[in-house]
Amino acid sequence: MKQVMTILILILLAGCGAEDNTTLLSSTGQAGESESQPLRRALAPDLEAEFVVQDDWGTGFTAQVTLTNNGGTEVTDWGVSFLFDRQISSIWNAVATPVEGGYLFFEPLNYNRTISPGQSISFGFVGNPGGLVPPDTIEVFGDGEDAPPPVDPGPAPETPTESGLTALFSVDSDWGSGMTASIKVTNTTDSPVSDWRVEFDLPSEISGIWNAAIVGKIGTRYSVRAVEYNKTLAPGQSVKLGFQSAPGGVVATGLTVYSETISPPSGPDEEDPPMEDEEQQPDPPSSATGYLRTSGADIVDSEGRVVRLTGINWFGMETETFAPHGLWTRSMDSCLDQIAELGYNCLRVPYSNQMLDPQSVPNGIDFSLNPQLRGLSGLEILDALVEGAEQRGMKIILDRHRPSSSSQSELWYTAQYSEERWISDWETLALRYRDNPTVIGFDLHNEPHGPATWGTGHIATDWQLAAQRAGNRILAVNPNLLILVEGVGDGYWWGGNLSKAGTHPVVLSVPNRVVYSPHDYPRSVFAQAWFDDPQYPDNLEALWDRHWGYLVKEDIAPVLLGEFGTRLATPSDRQWLDTMASYIQANDLSFTYWCFNPNSSDTGGILKDDWVSVNQDKQSVLAPLQAPYIP
Repeated sequence: MKQVMTILILILLAGCGAEDNTTLLSSTGQAGESESQPLRRALAPDLEAEFVVQDDWGTGFTAQVTLTNNGGTEVTDWGVSFLFDRQISSIWNAVATPVEGGYLFFEPLNYNRTISPGQSISFGFVGNPGGLVPPDTIEVFGDGEDAPPPVDPGPAPETPTESGLTALFSVDSDWGSGMTASIKVTNTTDSPVSDWRVEFDLPSEISGIWNAAIVGKIGTRYSVRAVEYNKTLAPGQSVKLGFQSAPGGVVATGLTVYSETISPPSGPDEEDPPMEDEEQQPDPPSSATGYLRTSGADIVDSEGRVVRLTGINWFGMETETFAPHGLWTRSMDSCLDQIAELGYNCLRVPYSNQMLDPQSVPNGIDFSLNPQLRGLSGLEILDALVEGAEQRGMKIILDRHRPSSSSQSELWYTAQYSEERWISDWETLALRYRDNPTVIGFDLHNEPHGPATWGTGHIATDWQLAAQRAGNRILAVNPNLLILVEGVGDGYWWGGNLSKAGTHPVVLSVPNRVVYSPHDYPRSVFAQAWFDDPQYPDNLEALWDRHWGYLVKEDIAPVLLGEFGTRLATPSDRQWLDTMASYIQANDLSFTYWCFNPNSSDTGGILKDDWVSVNQDKQSVLAPLQAPYIP
């Protein structure tokens, strides 16, 4: 007997943050003085909720709720509920569910689910109309407190309520002409389910999808199904699929979930039309299989399918902490969850040779949040990071960022760390991850500059020759790795000048392994001469073409833009980032954005200083560039 699985349809919208010109509202709904008391009634007595109106322009508003844990123990799985008579158009750092009686119930995302003693977290939203009056009462829940019951959506035709698979739709980023969105599928049964499939109506054209594959479409109704690595869901397990579509400003409706033994009704009907040629269509792959290699200007997987890596840098292991930064305030798992939820499919992980020394003890970690890391070496923490990335379907590029934790080096060797040590450490890592295709590439040395040359034949300074020596020894241990080679300084950004790579290429013993990886930055990082050109920013494309873009345009070799980033503090930086985004998109480039961390002095990060909130100004530019591995 065929059954259709019911779902709970929750429409969630995620959007941009607001400026910091906040106004605290008193319980009367009027602008109050700073001594006004937060509005709260805590069912979780140690959690304090503060409601802040950040802006109100008559036709709309932005607001923020801050939760502070005033107790001595951590609180998990918090919730916030209040009566609300406005329409929410965007929300960040939480999801919202309508509940009975005109209330909204807010819940955390994976990365901010736990609030430690003394810690505060915030979520915010944009809505309409303006003239916002704050709620008289805010109810705060935590650690298993009973939440308000959700609004009963009413019975769905031919959809029994006891089925157990749920689907949650959310908009991750919306820039008007397009958007990225997610659907979270959860198995709420006591048994594993496999070969799940989701159908939904979406008045928008999907241009890319990840963690799922489109198997049919009629009109506005899509059918997508699991891919090989996520086809089985254990009891309680969730998987999040994502997609990019145009135009934006829409939501998915009519979501229905099917599984291996629970399939849609046979035969067409008006409410659930059959998918066009569904039986004849193979599952389009959304994940790269096996190790990667190159083909002309493309990166391809083991089956020859073109792959795009659209990732982000998470630094810290190259510093004196010998561990990813931010673990002093949150867990590694929550960070990885957030990176995956933001749509990045690859991590570039900087490290230092010093991190591999036995006396280099990882520090700067809150072990109450990361108990699994206690007592581990830096290399073992790297193992944990690789395992976490693998669980979330992300790839890893290792970046030898520094010889020692104190500073970068111009050349690939120093008096303390020789060329032989540089290469032998790479051999150690190649052996360690030889059988793990999660680790797909080695970025040999970060930002050669100063005396570094290209193609001169001088053994002590010729970076092209050094890259060949190191690359060949690495490939002798693991012939499947991509070898990422940055440029030199030579009148351009450190690591950015690859203008001679076309005539003096890096040639390795194993073919189809070289990926060139330049770095590029805006004026705020350094006021290069081209930023003063009267043609700026229209001069940038020719500049990039000359230094590294030609490698792709002439089908010489792939380019993965290893670092680019900005604080977006100036109009010039905005012009630079917008132009770079257009260039990446036009040339289908892979990239790893700098960076996830907020504590990069030059650029800041995707995260704000609280290590939780997302800088939506940056993410809204990057989201359209993100892609599944297999576009």
